[in-house]
Amino acid sequence: TTTTMEDEQQQQQQHVHDDVSIYQKFLSGENIFDALLANKQRADQEKKSKASNIFDADHSMASSKIVIARPCDDGSEPVLTNTSLNMAKFIGKCLQIMDVLDPVAYDAFCALRDSFKFYVYHVFIWFGVHVHNFFAQHESEFTATLDKLGGRKNTSADAADEKRRREQIAQQQKIMRVAQSKYPVLTVVINEVNEQLRRRKLAPELEDLITKKLKNSTRRPPKLPPFAKCYMEASETLQLSSPETMQGVAARFVATETLPFLVSVIKSQHGRLINILSAEYAHQVSSFIAQIESVVLEFKQYMYRNVPTLLVHLGSPDQRDSIISRIHGTNWNMKTLTTEANAYVYDLIQMFVRIDRVLSSFVTLPKFIHHRLNKEAIIYVEEQLVDAYADCKKCTTEGRALMSLDQSVLKKSAPICKYSHSWEYTTNFIQAYYLPQHDLLAWIEAHSEYSLKAHKSFLRVGRAAENLKRSQRAEFEKEIVRVWKSGRSKQQQQLRQQQNDRKNKPNLSEVQQVLQTQTQAVAAVASNSNECKDNEASGDANGHEHQHHHDMNGSSNNSTHTNTNTTTEEHINETNDTETTTCMNDNSSN
Repeated sequence: TTTTMEDEQQQQQQHVHDDVSIYQKFLSGENIFDALLANKQRADQEKKSKASNIFDADHSMASSKIVIARPCDDGSEPVLTNTSLNMAKFIGKCLQIMDVLDPVAYDAFCALRDSFKFYVYHVFIWFGVHVHNFFAQHESEFTATLDKLGGRKNTSADAADEKRRREQIAQQQKIMRVAQSKYPVLTVVINEVNEQLRRRKLAPELEDLITKKLKNSTRRPPKLPPFAKCYMEASETLQLSSPETMQGVAARFVATETLPFLVSVIKSQHGRLINILSAEYAHQVSSFIAQIESVVLEFKQYMYRNVPTLLVHLGSPDQRDSIISRIHGTNWNMKTLTTEANAYVYDLIQMFVRIDRVLSSFVTLPKFIHHRLNKEAIIYVEEQLVDAYADCKKCTTEGRALMSLDQSVLKKSAPICKYSHSWEYTTNFIQAYYLPQHDLLAWIEAHSEYSLKAHKSFLRVGRAAENLKRSQRAEFEKEIVRVWKSGRSKQQQQLRQQQNDRKNKPNLSEVQQVLQTQTQAVAAVASNSNECKDNEASGDANGHEHQHHHDMNGSSNNSTHTNTNTTTEEHINETNDTETTTCMNDNSSN
């Protein structure tokens, strides 16, 4: 027993000495990571060669035949690309550095955090839609300084240019305020990363490399503001601007869906990050995970809400033969009922047939993306139909019935009928035509998701507008505006409360569960070790007189200790299997 304890102490001292020598080699500039990786792979290979429980032999024989299961179409499985896998491997390398080199653990965490934001930023600028609306307008500091010092003469042309530039800045700020109200965390992160890139606080060596090797001749996304940095290029084979691929819609959503996978990888290491870093950095880890969850959630909402505008082109009232102009040209002030839908309905059906054909041509596109994208396109069509219906000057009950017929034909046609959409948005708007004033005001407050223009349309048509004098109509309009603003304010307050809950109350249940499991495992090992020591001390006190009894106790305690080690080893193997699922088994420290 004394020899065993001395061997354990020598091993611990050797382990400490190895850690110090590794850190000294790292400070001297030596590449230590290849040796660390080789040691870990050798240790993993030795662990696999040993049977961890009595079922390993049978399990290895049963698993000799590999069965590849079909991927799920419900979105439960992650969407992966080569770039996202490389990003996951880099996360594993950062975790290895944090495990092995404690003095630079926080720096490795900062590298992990900044690299993820760098990845999100470039996915956003390349695969997003109307990305220029999210960037804060930057004024040239050099030009402003020259103007103040009088270094440039102010001519009439300069004054006109200055006025136009100011108007553009004001318009951009207005658009950005709208984007910030809908996607606050996403807007903040995108501008924060761009500012860090501009000030060379993030990836300065990459900018120098691009300048040296490529002479700044990198491709940039279309409509990206000139002050927005772009260090990475999307493959030209993606055809993000081609009509044949519908503006690269499949590639855009595959890139978007890789973000939840990376978030799940980082979340799975939440407790591990807190254990590695000191207590003062625990809040930063939780805040970072809460932030990236909010960013990815808003990014997905933004993509699924805006990419359908690339698929569905309804035109405008000024464009002749567009769907919107046909709706405006329809006679809704009819006196007789009809059983045939309008011509624009069949144009919409053909548009969805083309969308379904193009999306089906991408055999690797997950079915849940295909399904959700079509549903979002249907929602976009509903919103455009309601906006067009709200422009009609006169509409009878028969005209309202024709609107319902158009909607019914759309709903039952293929391929729209495959997606089981309720069409409540247009149905509720059409049915509100029949409500009296009091019920209409209650409906407006409860349905503030409609635009004010749509609600004001009931001043011209509908039961609530019947027999109203001019003064009564003006009072009714004021009441509609007041009730709509009240409902809008309540809705925005609920959204802000949900955002604050996600920001200020991070989900620590997973972290607590991991910590509790680790604490129980350590406590179990410590308890059995104490029992072994007590029994050994008792055996020494009894002497040779009870040698046989001591051997029996030793055997029993060894059996108990072996069971505990087996249980702990099984827990470690389960952890290793989980990390293997996240494609980090060759780079993350188990």
